[in-house]
Amino acid sequence: PAYLYGKLLETSGADDEAMRMFELAASKNVETLPVLSTTAIIHLLIKQGRYEDAYTRLLDFYEMGENAKGYLNLELEQLEASLGAKAKKLRKANEKRIAKS
Repeated sequence: PAYLYGKLLETSGADDEAMRMFELAASKNVETLPVLSTTAIIHLLIKQGRYEDAYTRLLDFYEMGENAKGYLNLELEQLEASLGAKAKKLRKANEKRIAKS
């Protein structure tokens, strides 16, 4: 329900509330990859022009499991093309952050 409500909120232009619903949906589904909600979050971040946040969120998603790398490849390519060299820096920073945790 949280994911669907988030989609409804996004359609009505309530992006902040939609983001909260997508985050809720992603956090509730711990047994499986939260593909739908993560996709919605990344698309909303891109729509808002928050490319660095979207890229970091995508990298975090890929860390959830090896099978996660089979999803969101088009978004990964688009974000890396948009961010250019900054993508490499964000990837390294994300790897360091994950190594510390």
